[in-house]
Parts: sequence; C-alpha cells; structure tokens
Amino acid sequence: MLSILCTGMISLPLMAEVFDDNKKGFIVGLGLGFTGISTEIDYQQGNVLDEGSIGLATSFKLGYAFNEQFLVYYTNHVDWYTVDDSSTRVGLTGVGVDYYIAKTSGLYTKAMLGLGSFGGVDNSSESTGYGFGLGLGYDLLPHMSVEVEYMYVATEKNDIETDSNSLRVKFQYLWY
Repeated sequence: MLSILCTGMISLPLMAEVFDDNKKGFIVGLGLGFTGISTEIDYQQGNVLDEGSIGLATSFKLGYAFNEQFLVYYTNHVDWYTVDDSSTRVGLTGVGVDYYIAKTSGLYTKAMLGLGSFGGVDNSSESTGYGFGLGLGYDLLPHMSVEVEYMYVATEKNDIETDSNSLRVKFQYLWY
C-alpha cells in the first residue's frame, strides 16, 4: 500500500514536468474522425475489386517537439471500414513530422512514412507493405486541432495486391 502511495506521489510531479503546456519536449496525441477511402484489391487472376467506403479514422502520436514549430513522432493511423461486406482496416505505422508555418500561427503541415497494413479487424489474412501520408492541420484551441490528411497504403500477400487511398478529417488532441 505504501509503495502505491509513493509511486502516485512521484508520478504526479513527473507528469506536471512532462506536460507543462509548453509545446517543447515530450508529446502524446490521440485523433478521431472520419475517412473516405477507396480500396482496390487485385487478385492476380484478372479479378479486381474496387470499392469506396466511409469509415472511422483513428491516430496516435508519441514523440518529441524540438521547438514550438517542429515535432517528430512515432505514429499509428488506422482507417476502420467495410469492404466487400467485411469489417476491414488499413493502417500506417511509422515516423511522422509536423511543422508549424510560424510560431504564432496555428497552421501546420504534416508528413508520415512507414509500414502499411491491410486486413480484417480480427487480424485474419493481414497483408503488409508500405504507406505514406500528407496533410494540413490547424490549432483550434491549445491542445486541440483539426487535421485533413491524404493517406496511401500499398500491400501484398499471396499474389493479392491492395492499394488504398483515403482522405481523412479528424480532431487531434495533443498533450505537451
């Protein structure tokens, strides 16, 4: 019991130092919104399925802000939607960069590059490949922004190739 109290007392001041409302240092971000996605599945036997859908967009950031304009982070973006009557997800896991146009401006650009994945929600028949993303964001309030992103993911497994293009609009909350 004493160790739990001591751990709690140590972690509260540490949390206050890490998240001090100064957009420098350690950052954590969570995003939620909508995606419009087009997925083309090429089965290599001449069958091509090309389907568009609307779904849920999620994101996660964990990284470091070198100053108030330049952030580098590990990121995971996932689109959750239905293709061919199956619950599906497309993901991009890798490195992201946000760059604020000016110190006093809330407008920023963003880019992401990493590993792509495509598969069912239950992780069945997951294929992997590569992906990238580009976007713009704007700080609505301290810690809260709106982001518009384009994300491309290409994967391959067992002679089945997928290409996914999505336009994502989401709200992002950033702890700093």
